[in-house]
Amino acid sequence: MPAVSRFGLIFTVIGGCWNANGPSTAPQPNNLEASAHDPTGNYWCSIDDPNHTEFRCEIKRTNGKLRLTKLNGAERIRGELRVEGDQLEFAGERFCLWEDCTAKLHGRFVPVGSGEYRGTFKEHPLVVRLAPMPAGAVGGQGYGGDAYGGVDIAAPIGP
Repeated sequence: MPAVSRFGLIFTVIGGCWNANGPSTAPQPNNLEASAHDPTGNYWCSIDDPNHTEFRCEIKRTNGKLRLTKLNGAERIRGELRVEGDQLEFAGERFCLWEDCTAKLHGRFVPVGSGEYRGTFKEHPLVVRLAPMPAGAVGGQGYGGDAYGGVDIAAPIGP
């Protein structure tokens, strides 16, 4: 390695740790506990059909809150999620596109392995299964956007 390269590397390392105010240090975390997992992403999902998770669900962060939305199929759910350890607390609603099935839902999604979740609810015996989609399985914002399937997924929950 030529001397210029060695000295350039040393200068970069030293220069990166020193500024006009003296040595610089990176901010240190207040604690060393593991951070909560991030469930955001696209999922294959189903309502009451454990053998088929063929509909699209999405967990995304909007205005600092996690939202789960089932984006296609006649029967759908949408609501807010709160991470509690490795589980997800759900508060939202069930609704149908072609009939009136709207009902409030409060429940919990429990991990069942391989990144999948099983959701059950206090008000209704529904079971919702979520299985992570592989990266690139669906298009981006232009693929339906926030009004996928004719439903505004960013709309407030309830009447």
